[in-house]
Amino acid sequence: VFADEQKAALTPQIYLSGGEFYMGSSYVGADYKKDNPPDGGKQPRIVEVKAFWLDEHAVTNEQFIDFINDTGYETDADKFGWSFVLAYFASEETTIKADNDMGRIEGDPSWLGVREATWEHPLGPDSDVEDILDHPVVQVSWNDARAYCKWAGRRLAREKEWEYAARSGLVGQPFPWGKEATPQQLNYWQGDFPLKNNVEDGYAGTAPVKSFEPNSFGFYNMVGNVWEWVGGGSKEKRILKGGSFIDSIDASFNHPALVSTRQLTTADSGNMNTGFRCASDAEVDDNEEIIDLSESKPPKKEL
Repeated sequence: VFADEQKAALTPQIYLSGGEFYMGSSYVGADYKKDNPPDGGKQPRIVEVKAFWLDEHAVTNEQFIDFINDTGYETDADKFGWSFVLAYFASEETTIKADNDMGRIEGDPSWLGVREATWEHPLGPDSDVEDILDHPVVQVSWNDARAYCKWAGRRLAREKEWEYAARSGLVGQPFPWGKEATPQQLNYWQGDFPLKNNVEDGYAGTAPVKSFEPNSFGFYNMVGNVWEWVGGGSKEKRILKGGSFIDSIDASFNHPALVSTRQLTTADSGNMNTGFRCASDAEVDDNEEIIDLSESKPPKKEL
């Protein structure tokens, strides 16, 4: 697909020694048996996580190019020949073609069905990842994410591993750093969705994978920017975590971009705001630097 150039390095991973933490919805007052809380989370509960490694940031377009060049892999969006694009981001030409072809989602006309919208052309055929190599790869399905991680000698994170890393030792807080959030801390939509984005965070769409400060464990963009695939779920429904650049921070529209946020969708689904990062089992190489965060393990206490 691309010229044979020097390969991008795999994402550095951070070692987490594991422990117990509170996992689940940030909406403590919800009736979890009757209500579906805005973040899609389950009843908060104590969960144990074994030691593991996790990518410090999401897989980039540049890294995904290496995977495609090395394997010739065809993504699900490539096979389908189309994907969804929010009309706000589509060019005028792409919008006209889509309206005259696949049209818009029934009940949600802000979304277009766009032919040739793939990881390589995430907003349609007149967009290109060559301009955003350090941004997270998107328009990738769970199947695609799993294939990349396997190629890299890694795997998708388990949901509890992902949330443990996102929470970075805090108990009962909705964001990786605490209770409140500002546009200087994550990439989310500010303004009148889906018509106007004030871009106070500096990015209308995806942001480079190391934008914004990492959490105290060293992980970038665990909330906002792009949804991230994790392992688990069922054959019918796989799991996405963390929200994206088209989401809110307070559930006033779309999903709230919180550490607890999750949604379920099919394994072959991708979108312009879905990406992933990889994990590894904790088989420690003597030559690798270990960042031991045992002391950051949250205490056992009620929310």
